[in-house]
Amino acid sequence: MDLTTQFLYRRWVGLSATGNDARLAACIAAASAHIARFCHRSFASTTYKEWLDGSGETWLLLPEWPVTAFLGCAFNGQDVFRIERASDAQAWAATTLTGLTLTRISAGAASSATFTWASYATFAALKVALDAAGWTTTNSITSVDVDATSHIRPYQSGPCGGGDAFDLQIPDNWTAAHIAAETDRMLESSYRFPAGRSNVFCWWTAGYTAPADDTNHSALSTAGDVPDDLTQIANLAVKALLDTGDADLGPAGNASVGGDYSYALAPKGRAILDLICDENAAGLTPYRRLD
Repeated sequence: MDLTTQFLYRRWVGLSATGNDARLAACIAAASAHIARFCHRSFASTTYKEWLDGSGETWLLLPEWPVTAFLGCAFNGQDVFRIERASDAQAWAATTLTGLTLTRISAGAASSATFTWASYATFAALKVALDAAGWTTTNSITSVDVDATSHIRPYQSGPCGGGDAFDLQIPDNWTAAHIAAETDRMLESSYRFPAGRSNVFCWWTAGYTAPADDTNHSALSTAGDVPDDLTQIANLAVKALLDTGDADLGPAGNASVGGDYSYALAPKGRAILDLICDENAAGLTPYRRLD
């Protein structure tokens, strides 16, 4: 996500030029991406569904902010979908943030298969895939077929062969919670968020709307809501890159494909952006994820 635009940069630096400048656009993209990496986060408005570690307190810090919408949270999980592999004495299942990995040992040889939530978005789709791969699945709750697999609790594992079974879990115990007054990321509840790993499911939207220029880059078509100090630091980084010769930016620094520049930053280009971020670390601190 770009933290500034050609119009905003030119206005900041005092230029009256308009129209598209491919080199300027490429430097804006490179500088914005570098600042995001320095801050260890994404700035773009995104909806998150994540299992977080319970704090043991009545508050919980959401890892992405500023929160613009809070949709709900739940404590712990409920068993909804059982997996078994009766034909193999040794078999295991393990969930991650992005999918399910099943491992079995047959004739002394181990084999694994991963089923991602992106490929199998519902339990119904996951069931078809697992059944076709020779695993036995059972719905613990009839209605689970239409539920999203992206809600499955991660970092759970267990045996599912030789008579054992492994149960996938989705959020249980939905509870009332809200974003605390005068904060943009602290979740509050009248109940304690139980201490534990990946045991509190939260669903929220956070981030900024990027500014956007009109077609001639002579004014803003979308103001966005990126904080002024972030845009200021982005402009400083862009100017530092523009003041550097193309040859020092990277191997693609002076190449144009379809009218668009693409910078694969060389060490000097990255060092320039590192320096800008370090010099403005105090200004970036409120936006930087430190955990």
